[in-house]
Amino acid sequence: MGISMTSYLLACIFATGASALAVDYSLTSFDDPKARREKSRCTLAENRVGAVTNKRKALVERLKPGDDLHSALKRIASQHKVKAGVIISAVGSLQEANLRFAGANEGTKIAGPLEVVSVTGTVSDESMHVHVSVSDSAGKTTGGHLLSGCKVFTTIELVILDLSDEWTFDRTIDEQTKYLELNPQPNPNLKVE
Repeated sequence: MGISMTSYLLACIFATGASALAVDYSLTSFDDPKARREKSRCTLAENRVGAVTNKRKALVERLKPGDDLHSALKRIASQHKVKAGVIISAVGSLQEANLRFAGANEGTKIAGPLEVVSVTGTVSDESMHVHVSVSDSAGKTTGGHLLSGCKVFTTIELVILDLSDEWTFDRTIDEQTKYLELNPQPNPNLKVE
């Protein structure tokens, strides 16, 4: 009985408290079924150990009407000294949105009210890279890079997974893209018990 890679990853995330986020799959070609099976057996065992030995915490907060999503993420990361955080859930609505679309230099204002369809990204007390998708009253969905000016309408229920005991999310100028890009650094002091 075969298992899809997506199903496997979802099972790992649920079964191990998100330990699969730190798994390195770069050395295995998933076009090779034998290599995929062998890597799956190995990483599943590693993930179970990781769930027991690594300390992670979830930061949970409800944003209230008028709060700015961008500012709130910065505040939360700073207040909790987050060195490496991943947004795992954000549900709610916005009065309006300000998103930068692909290839654009400036943001675009989107009138609301808007339902938040998706928020995904990485955050730290130094920087963030977050994308948001919102839908209007007709169901038209628009997404882009989060900028200041995304004001909460009724609520945003926000959950951030803090991986700071294991990682630091630095950003450095990439020679190829010329942008500040994620440069994740493993915590050299991490001790697996």
